[in-house]
Amino acid sequence: KRVVPVCAFWNFSLMHTHTSSWSRDGCAVTLASSGVTSCLCNHTTNFAVLMNYLESKWSPEEELILTKLTFIGSGASLCALVVTLMLFTVLDIPKSDRTSIHKNLFGALIC
Repeated sequence: KRVVPVCAFWNFSLMHTHTSSWSRDGCAVTLASSGVTSCLCNHTTNFAVLMNYLESKWSPEEELILTKLTFIGSGASLCALVVTLMLFTVLDIPKSDRTSIHKNLFGALIC
């Protein structure tokens, strides 16, 4: 992810319309380096540095690999849950609230 600093202020002038929000009007980033951001605004309102996170785009090949890995991981998890639920059901484990809770949890995760 890329992070881009943005200088902005809370625009109170729109309070009567219930749409107050951050605004960048009249503010600009003058310096943005590692750990330091400098803003210049042409008004004396309260302002802040907001961090705009930009999502990195995946290539189609990376998307395909990630999709396959997701299905493989989900399938392995589902198999492990089914085996564990079967072991809890088949084996002679003493009946207790703890085992009942675990069986219900495994069943819920499988669904």
